[in-house]
Amino acid sequence: MVIPRPYQGSPLAAHVDLSPFVDRLPLYAAPIIKISSPEDLVGRMFPALLTPPGARYVAACFWSWLCVLDDLTEEDDTTNALQQCVSILSGSPYGPLPAEEVGLRIMGAFQHIVQTATLADPQPPVGSGIMREAWKPVFWAEVATVAKALLAEKDLEGGAFTMSEWLDLRVLTISARPLLVLLRYSVSPPNSININSYESAILPYPLSNLPLILGLQNDILGFSKDFVKRNPLSAIQLLIRDGMRKEKAYRRTMTLHNELVEEMIGRWMGGRAVRGMRESEMIYVDVAMAWGNAMAEWMIACERYKVRV
Repeated sequence: MVIPRPYQGSPLAAHVDLSPFVDRLPLYAAPIIKISSPEDLVGRMFPALLTPPGARYVAACFWSWLCVLDDLTEEDDTTNALQQCVSILSGSPYGPLPAEEVGLRIMGAFQHIVQTATLADPQPPVGSGIMREAWKPVFWAEVATVAKALLAEKDLEGGAFTMSEWLDLRVLTISARPLLVLLRYSVSPPNSININSYESAILPYPLSNLPLILGLQNDILGFSKDFVKRNPLSAIQLLIRDGMRKEKAYRRTMTLHNELVEEMIGRWMGGRAVRGMRESEMIYVDVAMAWGNAMAEWMIACERYKVRV
């Protein structure tokens, strides 16, 4: 597998203490978070010398929340739980905490963290009350997009969906975009949050295929577990479903992934000096490009992706 080099400009970030967040979650969440190692992932993705503690804390809480949501087995109706998440995320991050029992259990702790967190450095990651900062409405909207994609993903289960339909959702469910918001506002805050110009702020030309790269990489590195569990929501599994042999399906997905990585690196190395970017924007692209390396190392070590026999 072709993966970008790790970012060389900063050591791994210090350990993130998630205990205040985990203490607000249902009891079943703690084991899920423990085997998902969100602290390790965030430490690799958010360089210590470039990102404030608040960004790393929110990122780790988001990834924890995402893993709990993904593994939501305690609910009889996961569709209802996802719909409540979407409803809450469609409002303001500064709104009141959800009143519904299911919504409060799943969203209350996460919304509280977003409301009280700050990216101001060297302030503590969270304050004692609601703090209004420019990144929060954008981050909240991107988390809503992830939740909506997870809900749409449920509609695919058991159905005859196409590769195009799957990849359209995969670039969202891989959940890179909320994390990119945190990175962008930490390293190189955009001048505005105008929705029409924001897309180019978090995914400038060299990074336009980054979510797809990360999604395919996740499907490749998680394939052994997906195959054993017969999870149909995987690019490789979809090719097998449509009649391709397992080895060929794996190689084809790997080839596409590698081509996209090489194209991304070529775009950046071939023209970075003539695009008129600020130095901080160049650092942002350099760090984000290395996320393929960070996520690969995390997945290889993560208990969440180990195959149990």
